[in-house]
Amino acid sequence: MDAFMPKMIAGDFNATFYMKHFIKDLGIAEDEIKSRDFKLEILDQFLKQCRQVEAMGYGDEGTQSLLHWYEKNNVA
Repeated sequence: MDAFMPKMIAGDFNATFYMKHFIKDLGIAEDEIKSRDFKLEILDQFLKQCRQVEAMGYGDEGTQSLLHWYEKNNVA
């Protein structure tokens, strides 16, 4: 939060790590978990949110673009 909160407040969504790459990495973790017959519900929910952010057109922004999901869904 120390690194990204100031960027989010300033509306700076330039990527230091792209959302689309973050989703790819989370997908790899999801595949590994499933291959071991394990379920991690928080990963499922978070990955769903990240994919929605990408579908909103923010895949080429930084991971701080998750703020867009929270704004759209009125999550305080």
